[in-house]
Amino acid sequence: MFDPKSNPGAVVGTFLDPHKLTESERKYGVAPKRDPRVKYGGDVIVMEEGDKAITGVGSDGMTWSFDAAAPHVSEFKEGKIVLATGRAVGRIGQITTQGNVVTVKFAPVQITDVIEEGHFIVDGDVDPKQMIVYEAPDFPSVIDLGAPATKPALWQDSEDMYPPHFQNAAFIKTQAQLPSGLGGLRAPNLTPPTVNTDPEMMTLSDALKVVPIHGSDASVGLNFSYAKSGLHIDATGKVVLNGAHVKFALDIKGFKIVTAGMKLSGATSLVLEFKSWSDKELLVNAGQFASLPADISLPVPIAGVPLALTFHTSFNFGSAFSARQSVLTASAEYTLSGSIFIGIQNNEPVITPFASVTPKVSLADDIQGVSVGINSMRIAVNVRPMIGIGAFGFNTGVYVGVGFGGSVLRQSDIVLTHCRGGYMTGDIDSGVGYQLPSAYVAVINGVLSLFTKYHIEETGTIIPGPKSQFMNLPVEIPAGCATKKQTA
Repeated sequence: MFDPKSNPGAVVGTFLDPHKLTESERKYGVAPKRDPRVKYGGDVIVMEEGDKAITGVGSDGMTWSFDAAAPHVSEFKEGKIVLATGRAVGRIGQITTQGNVVTVKFAPVQITDVIEEGHFIVDGDVDPKQMIVYEAPDFPSVIDLGAPATKPALWQDSEDMYPPHFQNAAFIKTQAQLPSGLGGLRAPNLTPPTVNTDPEMMTLSDALKVVPIHGSDASVGLNFSYAKSGLHIDATGKVVLNGAHVKFALDIKGFKIVTAGMKLSGATSLVLEFKSWSDKELLVNAGQFASLPADISLPVPIAGVPLALTFHTSFNFGSAFSARQSVLTASAEYTLSGSIFIGIQNNEPVITPFASVTPKVSLADDIQGVSVGINSMRIAVNVRPMIGIGAFGFNTGVYVGVGFGGSVLRQSDIVLTHCRGGYMTGDIDSGVGYQLPSAYVAVINGVLSLFTKYHIEETGTIIPGPKSQFMNLPVEIPAGCATKKQTA
């Protein structure tokens, strides 16, 4: 699939050095170039100087402004597809002209809407430290999964909060009345975390702040902080990709996918860490999903098509704290051996997950805290690399998503037998199509309906790829203390 010798007619691309890009290329993306080896759709406006024609991009990630005098701008009409750069691409859902500026709102397109014929291969090393971060803080991003409780309660069961074996755990049933405060227990200093002054920090809601990570340790992921209704969270989830190497193949004929595949290899590890606490007497029960409105990207144009490797991240969390001044912290790190491969040939999906997972720090081993009640936290992160075109969730191409996360629960400090449980899982999903998580499509379509008739398909993909679980590591300390005992 990835060998040019076995794929006559395929064009091989290499990753660009971002330091060699022009100012407009770095800001708006690389423009396409006509090449006889690639055929575009008949309604696609290919702008070979598109980066120079752009005068600005809106904070919603959908609104782009162009110089009315620039080549091809006079061809803009509602319904037409514009390929100005690898990022400024979409179907015109709305167009306005004011003076010398033409402003359009793009609706998303699939990569097969843009390219009729093309065969592309990539085989190269990737350094996350070299990648460019683009942000659109007003791109819709947050779904509220639950509201804080409004009355005192010891516990509330939630099927979405814990894995199945955690439901109705025996040790949840403790005293009905808990003493207020911590009594003789010593609580850590409950002060909010230091305000993050990172220039890439985004405020996604009145309670949620997020920073995309592309760190010096070759990691890709995110850090988020949440503070609302007495609940405080500061969490980080990232994939460390030392010596990352990417192989990619995409063959399109007659607007249809013939072959698609991606292989990601290197010294990979997963890191998850958080600290959380409540400072209210009532049960604090919250949950949110967020698709980070940021792209961590590196261009890899092939035969003039301005493709890019883009990492998109999303996360969700849920919590329950049953007493005032409850504190819960945990961290985990897992080393992954082998590589991920996903491929689609002749409409047959193939997937090879990581060969093995080795815990350096187990989630359950590092659970700490203090409380007279029962505390729980669930955090999941998805890091989804894609090679394709588009921006801010409207990216379309070949993707493979690495999702990982954990549920932790810590028993009250006032019971005779202290118990804690950590449940770490990891999954791979893949496909050809949009980079948006499928559960998020309805949110985006609601926004698109305000200005255009063009919507995202419900599935969000042209070809749904295979899925696979590569990690499932439940740990209870003492062993079996949280699992409901089975009777003969």
